[in-house]
Amino acid sequence: MDGTIQGIDRTMQLPKELIHHMLPFLLTMEAARTSVLSKTWLRAWSTYPNLDFTERNFTKEPSFKSMDPGFKEKDDPQIEEARERFLKYVDKTMIRYHNEGIPIDKCRLDLTSIDPKWAYFVDNWIGILVQNHVKELEVSVSDFSFLGSTLKKHLCHGTIKLYSLKMLSLRRVCITEEEIQNIISSCPLIQELRLHSCRGLKRLQVANLHNLNLVSVSDLEEVEISAPTLQSFMYAVAKDMPGTFKIDSSPHLKNLKLTNLGITDDFVHELLRKFPVLEKLNLSFCHWLEWINISSRSLKNIIIRRCMRLLEAKIDAPNLLSFKYDRMPSLSITITSPPRQWKPVAIFRGNLRVNHLKWFGRLRNFVSSLNCPVALKVNLIGWPKKTMMEINNYKGMPICDQVPVIEHLELRAFDDMRCYDSLLDCMFWTCHPTKLSIKSCNKLNKTLIEKLCEMLMEREEDPCCCSSANSKCWRHHLKDVEVGCFELKNEVERPLQWKTLLNLLPSLGEHQGICFKLNW
Repeated sequence: MDGTIQGIDRTMQLPKELIHHMLPFLLTMEAARTSVLSKTWLRAWSTYPNLDFTERNFTKEPSFKSMDPGFKEKDDPQIEEARERFLKYVDKTMIRYHNEGIPIDKCRLDLTSIDPKWAYFVDNWIGILVQNHVKELEVSVSDFSFLGSTLKKHLCHGTIKLYSLKMLSLRRVCITEEEIQNIISSCPLIQELRLHSCRGLKRLQVANLHNLNLVSVSDLEEVEISAPTLQSFMYAVAKDMPGTFKIDSSPHLKNLKLTNLGITDDFVHELLRKFPVLEKLNLSFCHWLEWINISSRSLKNIIIRRCMRLLEAKIDAPNLLSFKYDRMPSLSITITSPPRQWKPVAIFRGNLRVNHLKWFGRLRNFVSSLNCPVALKVNLIGWPKKTMMEINNYKGMPICDQVPVIEHLELRAFDDMRCYDSLLDCMFWTCHPTKLSIKSCNKLNKTLIEKLCEMLMEREEDPCCCSSANSKCWRHHLKDVEVGCFELKNEVERPLQWKTLLNLLPSLGEHQGICFKLNW
C-alpha cells in the first residue's frame, strides 16, 4: 500500500463567482496571469465582468526622444507595434464578450493617444459596452491628439441617449455649454455630475434632474442649480478667476465645499440659513473673509484652509464633531460646543516659518482657546537667519504650568536644521502631546527622529534644570515614553525598544513612520 498522501489544491476548485470577487484585489496584469492556473481560473478570467484596458500596460516606458514635442509615436517601430497589439487585444476581447453575451459591469479604457484609424474601433467598443449593459464606463484619452469632431457632431444633434446613466465625470475635455446641456438633458436618472477644467465651458445651468445628489465643478464663471435632491456641492475656480453660483430648491444639501471664491461673512451666513441641514462646510482659499460667525445646529464638520485674511471666527455648533484649520495661528477663535462622549477634534496644519519666537506663544494661545481635543500638524521649513540666531541662542521659553495637553502632534522636516533640540523645546513649551508622530522616514525626518530619541531617552528622573524655579519645564512633567513603528498604508503600530529603534532607523523607508506615546 502506498503510504503517501497527495494534497488537494482547493483553490483550483473555487466557484467562478468567488474568483470574480478575488480578482479586484490584484493588479490587472497579475489578475490576467491567474488564467494559467487551471481551467477554472481561465473560465473565471474569461468571464470577468470588470474590464481594464490600459495602453501603458502594453507599451514600454517612454524614451527620452518621445519627450521631444516634434516626436510622433509612429516614428518609433516598437511603440507602434505595441499599440497594434493593444488594439487587437481589446478588439478581440470586446467581440468575444459581445458574441457570448457576457455581462460587463465596469470598463476602463485608458489610451495614451488616438488617431483617425482608431476612431472606428473605439466607436465599436463603446457600442458593444452599451449593448452589454455596462454599468460603469471610464474613458481616458490624452488631450493633445484626441480627435473629437465625431463626438461633437453627435452631441450637437442630440443623438446621445443615456437614459440609465447615473454618474458623469468630464475632466480637461473641450466642450461647449450647448453640448453639455444636450448631454444632461439625455440623462434623466443622473445622480453625480463632475465637470473639471473643461475648456470652452464657462457657464453651467442644471434643472429638471430629480435624482441629482452631487455636483462637483471647477473653473466655471457661473453655476446655477435647481435640484431638490442635491446633497453635495463642490465648486472651485482658479486664482483671480470670477466665480458665482446660485442653488435653488435644495433644502437637503449636507456637504458644501467652496475654493478660491470671493465670499464674505454675510454670504456664509445666508448659506447657513438657506441650507438648514448642512453637516459639512469646507472653505478654502477664500481670501475675502476677514471674520466669520458660524451658527448652526446641524454642522458636524468644519474645514477652513488658507483663508489668508481671516482673523476672527466664532463658531456656535452644538453638534460639531471636528474642526480643521490650516493656517498660521493668528486666528482668534471661539468654539461653543457642549461636552459629549465623542469629543470634537481641532486639527491645525501650519508651517513653522516665522521671523520671531512669538509664533510659539500665538500657537499656545490658539490651542488653549479650544475647549476640545486638538491635533497639530507642523512642517519645519525655511527659518530666516534672524530666527535661526534666536533659536541657537535659546535660553529657554518662559515656564508656565498651564501648558495645554493635545491628542496628537505630527512633525515633518523640510530643511536640514542644526537647532532641532531648541525647536523641540519650544514645541513642548507650547503643548504636551500624548502622541507624537513623524510620518515618512526620509533623510531629513530621520535627523529629527534621532534628536527626539536623544532628548527623550537621556532625560533624568529628577532633572535639575529648573531647580531654582517655582514652575518646571516639560522634562519635569513627562512621566513615561513608549515608541513604535508603523506602515503608512495602514498605520498599525508595532511597539519597539529604544535600542531596537536606533538600530532599525537607518533601514526604514519613506513608507514607514515613527510614533512616540508620551505620558504627562
